[in-house]
Amino acid sequence: MDLLAFEKTLRINMLLDFYGGLLTEKQYSYSQHYFKDDLSLQEIASIYGLSRNGVYDMIQKAVKQLELYEDK
Repeated sequence: MDLLAFEKTLRINMLLDFYGGLLTEKQYSYSQHYFKDDLSLQEIASIYGLSRNGVYDMIQKAVKQLELYEDK
């Protein structure tokens, strides 16, 4: 993992700590698995019986939402 990716992951983890309770249950769970538990998109998809793209989309929406909360 390069430094930029590490910094982004660290930032998202901090945002999850502060604003995670404001996300939907699915957004929070998928983001937790991806950013904190370091699971791959495919691993998360297998757990929930979804497509890899479905998980990716949900995580991207969660990150956007977290950034909006932080901006406010």
